[in-house]
Amino acid sequence: MNVTTDFIVGTNITFPNLSINGHGLATVGATESINVALYDTGETARVDNSTDKTAVVATSGRAISLTATQDTGSNADVNFNNGANPLFGFVVQNDDNATNASANFSIGVDGNFLTASGNAVTANSVLTNVVVTVAGDFSGLVTNFNGGANSSVSVNGVALAGNAVAVNTTAGTAVFTVAPASLVQNGTTLVTVKLASALTQSLGTSRTFGVSAVANTVVAGAQGLAGNANWWVWGANGIELRSAFFNNDTSNGNLTRFFFQNTGGQDADYSATCYGETGVTPVYGTKKSGKLIASGTTALNASDICTFNTGKRGSIVFTINANIGVVKGVYQQAINGAAASYIPLERPYGVNSTSNGANY
Repeated sequence: MNVTTDFIVGTNITFPNLSINGHGLATVGATESINVALYDTGETARVDNSTDKTAVVATSGRAISLTATQDTGSNADVNFNNGANPLFGFVVQNDDNATNASANFSIGVDGNFLTASGNAVTANSVLTNVVVTVAGDFSGLVTNFNGGANSSVSVNGVALAGNAVAVNTTAGTAVFTVAPASLVQNGTTLVTVKLASALTQSLGTSRTFGVSAVANTVVAGAQGLAGNANWWVWGANGIELRSAFFNNDTSNGNLTRFFFQNTGGQDADYSATCYGETGVTPVYGTKKSGKLIASGTTALNASDICTFNTGKRGSIVFTINANIGVVKGVYQQAINGAAASYIPLERPYGVNSTSNGANY
């Protein structure tokens, strides 16, 4: 544009009704600028400045966010026994009770951003919905999300209907949709996920759940929200040691035994679960549960732990109320008149554990 009005140094020049026909603001952190160059129209030379004057007029950001701070406050309880099996429930602590564990994440709507029309962003103005995926191992958990004794998802304290949560145990996902009207329109919305034990199996000593989401927006379409792949990390107040094979054959002087070394300063309670092949049922003996002596070695005859209604072989899991760093185990099979062989017990979960918060 040509300026035909005389002006002196220090005069402000206003360019009204400027508009941008296109922009590069589609990615987070992008900027849009206006460049101004002053020329003398008679001499076609720049006036005063040798380069354009640049003004940043817009910066893009993410108005919708998902914040999932890691929660490590849930632990399976080795003392929660359903029948004779431990780790069927949770340590009562933080916001967990004996049968339900709970964790939170938040969805944020930042009203400091403006829509294309120049209005402050609200959940209703920019979102169609937010589709959330919680990913992890749902085995042994209630996949009915009707609340109460079941699992549940609540948004700002209001539970979603049970059919709003679709669980695929094969894929290890629970997917639910949050409507924009359920969110704080300009601020942070707390989402609480509660998972209930089905009381059908051991919950193990370690699980990890991740959370992510897709914000379906009115203008830009689907926008991925990364969340946190290690959002909810479960531990236990015990450890597991396993052997995929053992036998309890004591005929002809054979020795089939388990040896445990406990370097901790106190006895460690243990419980064993035996597994047979198809159609084979374990029959438990007097050493199914007991104690591993402190600062010493405990030997257990396999046949005192369990036998089988048919055959002599199976697999076994020991659940031990101790820190993972102080107990090791091995299975010994010594055939009469021949050298012994040993199978170290496998430790499937390689993280330290605590007993009610106190390290062993």
